[in-house]
Amino acid sequence: MTFLYLFAVLIPTTVTNGLFYYVVTNQVRTQKLHDASLVIEQLKKDFEQGIDQVVGISSMLYTDSRINEMLDRQYTSDAEYVQHYHDVFPEFNKYRYMHPFIHSIVFFTDNSTVIFSGSVQPITPQLQQAGWYRDIRSFPVLVRTGRSLSIVRKLDYFSFYNKTNRMVRIELEPTAIDHLLRTRSFPGEIYIVDRQGNVQYSTRRQNNNHEEKPPARTEKGRIVISHPYKTSHYLRGWSIVGVVSAEKLVNNTHYFMVFIFSIAFVNFVVPTIILFLVSKPLHARIINILNYMKKVERGKFETIHSELYDDEIGQLAKAFNRMSLTIKRLIQDVYMANIQKKEMELQKKQAQLNALQSQMNPHFLFNVLETIRMRSLMKHEDETAEMIEHMARILRKSISWGSDWVKVREELDIVSRLLSIQRYRFGDKLQYKIDIDESALEHTIPNMIILPFVENACKHGVESKTGQGTIDIQVRAEGPRLTFTIRDNGPGMNEQQLLQLWRSLNEGEGITEHVGVRNVYYRLKMYYGEHFTFQMYNDRGFVVFLSLPISDEK
Repeated sequence: MTFLYLFAVLIPTTVTNGLFYYVVTNQVRTQKLHDASLVIEQLKKDFEQGIDQVVGISSMLYTDSRINEMLDRQYTSDAEYVQHYHDVFPEFNKYRYMHPFIHSIVFFTDNSTVIFSGSVQPITPQLQQAGWYRDIRSFPVLVRTGRSLSIVRKLDYFSFYNKTNRMVRIELEPTAIDHLLRTRSFPGEIYIVDRQGNVQYSTRRQNNNHEEKPPARTEKGRIVISHPYKTSHYLRGWSIVGVVSAEKLVNNTHYFMVFIFSIAFVNFVVPTIILFLVSKPLHARIINILNYMKKVERGKFETIHSELYDDEIGQLAKAFNRMSLTIKRLIQDVYMANIQKKEMELQKKQAQLNALQSQMNPHFLFNVLETIRMRSLMKHEDETAEMIEHMARILRKSISWGSDWVKVREELDIVSRLLSIQRYRFGDKLQYKIDIDESALEHTIPNMIILPFVENACKHGVESKTGQGTIDIQVRAEGPRLTFTIRDNGPGMNEQQLLQLWRSLNEGEGITEHVGVRNVYYRLKMYYGEHFTFQMYNDRGFVVFLSLPISDEK
């Protein structure tokens, strides 16, 4: 019932309502973001239109011969200049009042015969050091001059007025720009950014910091909408940037959340009550059957005596009663008799094992070997005594392991004793060489993992070879690993035998031969898992290669 509630009620309801809320909020957010982008786009067009009108007025001044002639003319007296000024300038002052974007129109000249006033200013060295002065061209340029933006351009349309340098600066009205930015219903901050990436105007505060950088990209909690100018020559590189809080875009979706959570609450509560009312009696009956099963587990085969219905749980209880009675009868009739029989057989086997152990007492064997060795020494049969001593050491090592782990030095000592015995047996037919890396002697390895391969090399390699047999043993410490190579020059194994041996190791097939190899392989697998290398192959004889990780801790 719990899984039914989870996968049929809780998870589907949660996922469905979550997806519905996500889709609704995402659509509202997308629509509001689109509306905000349209506001920025319209603001971009309005600002460009205002600048275009100011640029048009600058073009009229640029191509007006009277203005150029008045600023370039060399006057002989102040009265002459005043007369020309009153004849020309009043007509142009009307532009200042005709367009709300224009704050002032100022002409600049280096004509020393001109009387400088508010509308006509000299081109001084200080003016020439201003940043905006270096940007002046014959075409209109939008630059910042002081606290406002201005359209500036040279007055060099007429080549015959070449006695002086002339320019005009049309300063934009800051309040008009601020009014333009604030009249748009944009739910955030608006920035006018120049081609250097500096903020020239913004709705963030009245006194703009013109070295301020606008947000460059959308971050968590806010969204940046940027519309750059690409076609206008004097606005190219400028952009209108809007920054809006992501929370404001979805602030109208609160009622969707309330509605969705209300539906989800109903979908959770009603099925929960129904499932609880249905599952409670079923759960009680199942727990009752489970309690009787636990009694069976403890050996009490009781039957259920409560009221049994004909539904699935009732049928289960009836089947349990039949099973309990059957098991009880089988235990009484068959199982107990088998247990008694097995106990008798086990006692018999134990008695046989104890008898065998008493017959093959290792101390008896060691005492016999020591007696034979001492008699050989008394008869001056030193070689025979030495072989008996080697045999006793090997026998003691194979029967009584003091530890599963030994040092490499101890393992090679037993190997040397075995080879000495085999040399005593084969004579000059057996030649052996043990090449040991001194740094490997004190490391620990599993007990008796080299001896079976050396014994096989003697038995299947040297004994089966017609001529002289050789056995080479190499032990190396290479980085974090120990390597052992046992090589003989015998006939080796044919491919079928080698394949059968590998199959028996990998698949656990039971074979009567190569018990020692299987024993070593399974012990290495138990100790090292998959972190060891074991190879057997033919190479001018037979080669066994082992690579073990160095581990001096048991």
